Amino acid sequence: MSMYKRMEMKRRAEARQRRRAKFDSKRISSSMEVDDSSAERKIEGESSTEESESESEAYRSSRDRCLEPVDQILSDASEEFSQLSVVKEKLEKWKKEYAASYRDAYMSLSVPAIFSPYVRLELLHWDPLRKSDDFFDMNWYLLLVWNGC
Repeated sequence: MSMYKRMEMKRRAEARQRRRAKFDSKRISSSMEVDDSSAERKIEGESSTEESESESEAYRSSRDRCLEPVDQILSDASEEFSQLSVVKEKLEKWKKEYAASYRDAYMSLSVPAIFSPYVRLELLHWDPLRKSDDFFDMNWYLLLVWNGC
């Protein structure tokens, strides 16, 4: 290696070390800052501020506006297709009474696609960060958890 390349590599390594030290000192100093309202340290990437009431209300109203059309999606469907439980019962009846036909139609592969719209519509209402609704208490989950067993 030439003398020039060695000196250039040394210069770059020193510059890297300076940048790393500067970054580390900033990170350490920001993590040591103490909030006036509490004695907890700030953690980089986390915010200790709460949402204001107006922000929460704006979120709720925009979410409600977005979910209004969702409730209307299956409103014009016939009664036999308007609810997941009814569709599931029909498929179970078919499987029980006409097992060969059910198998020949590859229904075990089609059932997830049939149930998917109902599951997705219910999941649109799920808000795990705002409400304490448990995923395992959702209607679609309770209906389908033991499906096919």
